[in-house]
Amino acid sequence: MDIEPSAKDAELARLCRILERVGEQHRYALTLKQLTVLLICYLSDQDCTLRMIAVRLGSAKPAVSRMLEHLIEGGLIERLADPRDRRSVLFQYTPAGQKFLRGIVTDCDDER
Repeated sequence: MDIEPSAKDAELARLCRILERVGEQHRYALTLKQLTVLLICYLSDQDCTLRMIAVRLGSAKPAVSRMLEHLIEGGLIERLADPRDRRSVLFQYTPAGQKFLRGIVTDCDDER
């Protein structure tokens, strides 16, 4: 039995294909997986925890943690305290992260 992907999953897949083509042309030296982490945060309708990102990406938490650190250092993702649990950390995209993703989509639209 095939499961229909959600609209967000379809959008994530479409954006990943775009990023494969043009991601290297931008000033941030990001891997495809780092770009996917940024997209997960951008498209998520729930709080993004390390565990949630790791599960969606299919990667180990230590590897995702390193990817998040690179994105934080680049100003594309920010780390926030979870107001419901002081031990937990949340991640969300920054205005710079949003601008970066929109720039890639614009570049791809211009290439068509």
